[in-house]
Amino acid sequence: MVIATELGNISSGVAWAVGNSEPKFVTGWETQSSILSSEMNVHSALYYKGLRNRNNPKWGFQVADNPEVFTWFKHLIDRDKDLPADIRFSPELANAAKIMRKLHKKNPLRSLETT
Repeated sequence: MVIATELGNISSGVAWAVGNSEPKFVTGWETQSSILSSEMNVHSALYYKGLRNRNNPKWGFQVADNPEVFTWFKHLIDRDKDLPADIRFSPELANAAKIMRKLHKKNPLRSLETT
């Protein structure tokens, strides 16, 4: 079995295949209305409603537009000097870094974990 994940700035996806079979894409992402989406990709976004709820974030289609929505975290994995200036100095990346500090997380991959 091969499992592939794609973490994108805007959306992410997961697919799997066994042997030489055609890949099957994960769909059925939960939405705000609890109706499952049939989309192959889900929004790369997390929302922590206050620091007390940081171990139970909403994510993907469950997240509404909100200044506290955690997006662009993918670029926090890279070293600043490796990022193009338009990304390094973007308001989206500054907001992602601010949310990381609020969550007391130093490693962006840890921000995706829940306990």
